[in-house]
Amino acid sequence: MQDVIHPSTDKLVKEFLERAFPDSPRTILGGIHLDIRRPNLHDSKDEFLEELRFVKRSATDLFALYRGLNNQGDASLQTARGLHMDFHMQAFERNKTSKPKTAVDLVLDSARRVDYWGVTKRSVFELYLNFSNRLKTLEEQKEIFWSTHGRPPDHYARVMALRLAKLYVAQKFKIPTSGTARDGDYPSTEYCRLLQELFEILGIKTDFRLPSEWAVMQLKDSDHPVPEPPRTILLGNGPNLGRWGGRK
Repeated sequence: MQDVIHPSTDKLVKEFLERAFPDSPRTILGGIHLDIRRPNLHDSKDEFLEELRFVKRSATDLFALYRGLNNQGDASLQTARGLHMDFHMQAFERNKTSKPKTAVDLVLDSARRVDYWGVTKRSVFELYLNFSNRLKTLEEQKEIFWSTHGRPPDHYARVMALRLAKLYVAQKFKIPTSGTARDGDYPSTEYCRLLQELFEILGIKTDFRLPSEWAVMQLKDSDHPVPEPPRTILLGNGPNLGRWGGRK
C-alpha cells in the first residue's frame, strides 16, 4: 500500500482543523498542520511478510552480483577490451546514429563513453544499499508492529489518535480526555468527537474508543508538557507608548 495522500483528503483535513481549532493563531495564519502519513504501509501481516521476503532475497542477490562483478576485476575488463574490433565499431556507429530518447538512454550513453564496467558495479552496489536500508526499516517495523500475539491493533488509528491528541494539547492548552456517552457508543468528549470525525475523513474503520484511550494514556505516562496560554494585551489596557515617547 503506497503512502500517497489524495489532494481531496488533504483539503478535507485542512478544513477539519480550521473547524476544530478556529481560535488558533496558527489557523488564522494558515499554518496549522496535522501529519496524516502512515507510519506502516501494510494492511496485513501477510502483506508485510511478502515484502520482507522480497527485499531480503533481493538484497542477498544484489550483494552476490556485486561480489561477482568485483571479483572479476581487471580480468573481465581486459576480456571486454579484447573483443573483436568490428563489434566495437558496430556499437560506436549504433550509438552515434541513435540519439538518446529518454533520460535513461542518456545515462547509459554516458556510461558507455566513460566507464561502463565501473558504472555497472557502482549502480549494483547502490541498489544493494537501498534494499539493505529498506530491509533494516522492515525489521524495525516487524518488532514494533507485527510481533504481538493475536490480532495486532490498528497502528495507523493509534498514531493518528496520538498526533491529534498532541495537537489538541498545543491548541487547547490542556490534556484531552476520552469517553463515550452512557446512552450510546458515540463520543462524549470534545477530543473524541474530533477523533471520530478525523477517522471518517481518513477512512479509518477502527472505532475511536481504544485508540483515544491509548493516546491519552501515552500523554499522561510521558508527562507531556502542557504549554501556557499566550498572554494578550487587551486594547485600551496596555501602556500608551505614544505618550511615553512624547515625554521629555
